[in-house]
Amino acid sequence: MPTRAKLSKLHQKLDPLRPAGDPAEPSVFRVERPYSPLASLLRDLRRPFGARRELVYGPPGCGKSTELLALLSPASEKYLAVFLDLRAHFEDHLGDAAAMKRLQPWEVVALVGLAVHRFGEEHLGHPWTREETEGLRDALAAPAGVAATELDLGRLAREVALLVAGASAEGLLPGATGALKTLAALASSVSHKLPLGLPDRAGLPDQDPQVQGLKVAVARHLERLRSEYGRDVLLVVDGLDRGDRELAKRLFEDSQLLADLPCHLVICAPPTLRHRNVRGFEPRPICNIPVVDFDAAPEPGSGTGFFWELWVARTSAAGLASDLATRPDVERLGWASGGFVRTFLEMLQDTVEAAWDDDSSLTSAHVEAVVDRWRRRWEEDVHLNWRTALEQIANSRILDGSDLHLELVEQRCAVAFPNESIWYYPHPLLTVRAVATGP
Repeated sequence: MPTRAKLSKLHQKLDPLRPAGDPAEPSVFRVERPYSPLASLLRDLRRPFGARRELVYGPPGCGKSTELLALLSPASEKYLAVFLDLRAHFEDHLGDAAAMKRLQPWEVVALVGLAVHRFGEEHLGHPWTREETEGLRDALAAPAGVAATELDLGRLAREVALLVAGASAEGLLPGATGALKTLAALASSVSHKLPLGLPDRAGLPDQDPQVQGLKVAVARHLERLRSEYGRDVLLVVDGLDRGDRELAKRLFEDSQLLADLPCHLVICAPPTLRHRNVRGFEPRPICNIPVVDFDAAPEPGSGTGFFWELWVARTSAAGLASDLATRPDVERLGWASGGFVRTFLEMLQDTVEAAWDDDSSLTSAHVEAVVDRWRRRWEEDVHLNWRTALEQIANSRILDGSDLHLELVEQRCAVAFPNESIWYYPHPLLTVRAVATGP
C-alpha cells in the first residue's frame, strides 16, 4: 500500500473527540493507563453498601471518557447501566456548547429524567404509564417556565443520545455483560426543545417547590425501573468537566440535588472542583498520564510508554504496522502533549498530515516541527503573571488555591500528575526551550 494511503487510513483512527471504546468505532480499543481509577470504581460499585455517588474530576482531554466507557459494560453485570454524554448533547446535537457551562442543578436533573425515560422505553421496552409520563412532563415544564402542553416528552427524551450496556429486558440475566450500543438522538426541534442553560435565567435553589417536584418525578422513574427489573440504575454523566470553577461550585458544592437521586451516579466534574466542599459525592480524580516524573521534571517520565502503546493500538485499528514512526518520536509527542490523550491525538494527526505532504513515514523532523508549532500556540497567552505563577508551581509542585493558580489549571497550563499523591507542574510545552537548551 502506498505511504499516503496508509497515512490517510491512520488519520481516520486518530479522531481526538471519539474516546476508545465508543461503539461507533469498534476497532479502536482502550489501552490500560497508569493510575487508572477503573478497578477501584468497579470494586466500590460491587459492594452492597448503599448507592455510590462518585465525582470523577480532571481536565477535558485527559482520558476520562475512555475510562468511564470501560466501566459501563462490566457494571451491567449488576446494574441497569446507562451513559449520558452532555457534551455530545449540547455541542453536537444542539450546537450550543456554552449552554452546558451555564447549567443549574435542576437542569441536569431534568436531563437525567429524560435519559431514564428513554432508557426504559427504548432499551428495556418498559411501558411507562400515562400518569408517569405526564408527571415527568409537568415537572420538567414548571421550573423551565413553559407550558406543559408545549412539551412532547417522548420527542424530548429521544433527543438525548445515550450509550447503554447489557441485554434488553427480555434477556436480563445475572452476570450477563452486554456490548455497548448507542441510542442515537433525533434531530432537535425548536417546537419541542426544553430551554436549558439560558444565559439570563435566575438560579433556583434546591428547596424551590418546583425543583423538588422535578426531583420527585425523576426519582419515581428511577424507583419504577428498580422495582420492575430488580436492579438499581447506574447513571454515568459525562461532559460536565468542560465547565469551570463556577459550574463545579453551583452543581456540587452549593447543591445536593444530584446527590439525592436514588441511583448510583458517576459524574465527570471540572478539574477545579474543591473536593472538600462537595456534598453527597465521593470525589475521585483522574490525572494526566505521568509524562514527567516528580524527581526529574521536566524531563520525559515513565508514563510516555503509554503513548507508544496507544500508537500501536491505533495503527493496528487501521490495519497497519507500527513502524510508520519510531518509538522515541511517538513518546516525544506523548511528553509534549502534557499527558492529555486528546492533545496527543491532535498532535499525532498534525504529524501524519506533515508526513503525508512528504509522502513518507513520520520522522523526527515532522515531530519537532509539530512540537514547536504547539509550543508557540501554548505560549501565546502566557503573560508575566502567569509565568511567575508557573515558576512557583514548578518549584513547589503544589497549588496555592488562588484564583490565578486555578485559572492555570483550567487553561491546561498547570497540569496534575499522579504519583503517591497528586502534584502539579507546568505543561511540558511551556518548558520546551529549557529542555532544549539546558539550565
